[in-house]
Amino acid sequence: MFAITGVLCGWAAWVDAREHRLPNALVLSCYPVVLLGLAGSSWLGRPSWSAALIGILVMAGPIGLLWLVGGRLGMGPGDVKLAVPLGASLGSLSPRIAMLGLALAFVVGGLVALVQMVRRRASVRIAFGPYLVAGWMLALLAFLMLGPAPGP
Repeated sequence: MFAITGVLCGWAAWVDAREHRLPNALVLSCYPVVLLGLAGSSWLGRPSWSAALIGILVMAGPIGLLWLVGGRLGMGPGDVKLAVPLGASLGSLSPRIAMLGLALAFVVGGLVALVQMVRRRASVRIAFGPYLVAGWMLALLAFLMLGPAPGP
């Protein structure tokens, strides 16, 4: 699930970085991949569907709110659609890992935007899809290296 999701979402993020749009064909194809991965993992006794749903809320909730509040100045609808499979897959590992993925996306995206603003001394428009995928990958890497986050 993670490898295919990473390839599809990574490809969509690459398009977003170049064209400022997330192609539905790539983003929406992640949905059945994640669903099948969750179904297969739950059959093996691994993920919790409720944890995956919490992961969706953790990642897609704030992005969706920024889209609703910010309009065309904030996130785009593609960012919201992209956050759903990313949040579900990280949430299946742990909702805390999904929170880490979202936080890392904003940190990395914010740092890049800050550097661009300083260089150009003006406001910049960045595609957020690549940073959502970067946060997802970094959180997944942290999970693989450190194991599940301790807690209740």
